[in-house]
Amino acid sequence: MKKILGLAAVLAAVLAVGYYTVVKYVVPAALQEAVPQIEAQAEKYVNGKVKVGSLVWDGAFKLTLNQVQAFDLQQQLVANLPETEVTLNPLAAYKDVQRAVTSIALHGPEIYLRQNQKKQWNLQNYLKPSESDTTPFYGKITLDGGLVHVITPEIKQDCGVEGSLDAATNPDFGLDLLVSRGQDQIKVAGKLDKNA
Repeated sequence: MKKILGLAAVLAAVLAVGYYTVVKYVVPAALQEAVPQIEAQAEKYVNGKVKVGSLVWDGAFKLTLNQVQAFDLQQQLVANLPETEVTLNPLAAYKDVQRAVTSIALHGPEIYLRQNQKKQWNLQNYLKPSESDTTPFYGKITLDGGLVHVITPEIKQDCGVEGSLDAATNPDFGLDLLVSRGQDQIKVAGKLDKNA
């Protein structure tokens, strides 16, 4: 019996050291190699470029993308995402790979909404057209500490934004946002359908 317990203890120690090695050394190196692939994949969906500073794995079910920046075709900054946490559910992926991402949390996002002299907005055609009626995401997106920079030929204003977008009813998205400017606040809640 002591031999079996000793063997189990040695096996547990070997597994722990192996897991630590994978989490500490192997995965971080692989994740940094994945950054260019993520940037290339993003460009299939947007008219512009996406840059990812780094990608970090917590050793379990969360990936953190740091310093993500999105640019339009004129190389103007569209979004600056200092920290984006992506939560994964491998069991959901077993049923449907599109449901593997259960949530995305954007911490301190900044969106640059620009209007040109012709009254056209920079985000008007930022997303490439899609043949699909749905998106490949069915989770929840939360925003905290967000800021929207509204820039038109006449004004420049900054608005805070907090809240969530819920894609559980994809292709429709549930909205629950609080937009603020100074002491003024507007609650935006309801459903954003695919025809919006």
